[in-house]
Amino acid sequence: RRQRQDVYKRQPKDMSVQALIMEASQLNVFEYVEQKVIHQIDFVPNDPSLNDQSYLTQVAANSAWDITSGSTNVKVGIVDSGTDMDHPDLVTEMYENSGDPINGIDDDNDGYIDNFYGWDFYQNDNDPQIGDNAHGIHVAGISAAATNNNEGVASVGYSSQFMPIRAGNGVAITHGYEGVIYAADMGCDVI
Repeated sequence: RRQRQDVYKRQPKDMSVQALIMEASQLNVFEYVEQKVIHQIDFVPNDPSLNDQSYLTQVAANSAWDITSGSTNVKVGIVDSGTDMDHPDLVTEMYENSGDPINGIDDDNDGYIDNFYGWDFYQNDNDPQIGDNAHGIHVAGISAAATNNNEGVASVGYSSQFMPIRAGNGVAITHGYEGVIYAADMGCDVI
């Protein structure tokens, strides 16, 4: 016991676990020396509304998050009723088309002026802000809300980005075809 305590007292704080194991093994007082690893069963994000999201259990999102937490390189096109451009769980996850900043010019020559955040096909402008129906907000949240941020909900896409594409009003999706073509042309990985 005394030798074990001496080993811990002598170790510099920046000594690797492997070096500590090697030194402890050489004391000839232990039958074996190994690192104790604590395994997590499933990763559980800290979003307060997580327990209200039963669909995440249905699609085994926790098990998927153990394998990957997504990537900011994955772009999800949400063709729906628009989104809440100021929603705290969505604002940080919106794709930004840096090739076309908001300046009144179609800088990237794609036929859409200032489509920095996406496009509104219903009103034919660069503001895909939600209309009369919150459906698009819910779809964006399920797909790509900021996850593990102590805010709102968790998303299946975890750290993916999304492009809001408003394709209708609160009653009907009248421009769905145009929205899907736009999302594909803009390089969305999932639509």
